[in-house]
Amino acid sequence: MTASDLLQVVIPLGILLISIFICWSFKVLNFDILRIFKKSFIQFTVVSSSIIVIFAVVYFIILSVDLAYAAQNENMQIYEMISSSTQEELDGIIRFSGLKIKDYSSMYHFFIDMLYFSAMTFFTVGYGDITVKGALRIIPIFEAFLGVFFSTLVVAMLIINYQSQEAIDKERKKSLKNQELLKICLCRGYSITNVHKEVIPESNYMYYSVFLNQGTKKEVKLDYILNLENTADDNIREDLEGMIALFKSYIV
Repeated sequence: MTASDLLQVVIPLGILLISIFICWSFKVLNFDILRIFKKSFIQFTVVSSSIIVIFAVVYFIILSVDLAYAAQNENMQIYEMISSSTQEELDGIIRFSGLKIKDYSSMYHFFIDMLYFSAMTFFTVGYGDITVKGALRIIPIFEAFLGVFFSTLVVAMLIINYQSQEAIDKERKKSLKNQELLKICLCRGYSITNVHKEVIPESNYMYYSVFLNQGTKKEVKLDYILNLENTADDNIREDLEGMIALFKSYIV
């Protein structure tokens, strides 16, 4: 295996390992800003990688069909036809420009170049070293459109997630104040009339509502949003769970 072949294996593997490390750091470091980006980053990585590979397979099939058709007309095997043709002749056979087919030693090199071309098209980099000829140019145009669409979508998702996180943080701060207010109400003779809790879908947050009443006075409702992964919220959650158990014992 030559140094060039080794690089073509090591570089994609390195990119994969870096992506895995970033995903792992999102889970381990547990910073608010990382939690905001984690879900969107993983979704975009999975979707973009899938689209790039799918289009790379399409380009690879087109290239293989062009070479197989030309080899069949010459009554030769594909590699025999490639070795007996000049680079200019091969450029006239295939519907791609910029491919140094004479330098390829296996079909693996074909696919790597198609994967590279697909990635450059999806991310709209467009170096121009490899291009498509003829009517098939509509395919990379469609892929570039998907790349712009999903890039815009991930930015929108980041904004929405950030705004949602800000709203939750405000409610969590309010929860701390409500915990002190709850103690004051209980000291003043208020009694718990109802307690409600539920897990917020697709999140690590628990929502609590505590209803209190004192005779003819207006009912008081205290809301809590607590992070199930934050140890700072454990004391409040334990107090609320104790109140729920106590309330249920009175009902029974």
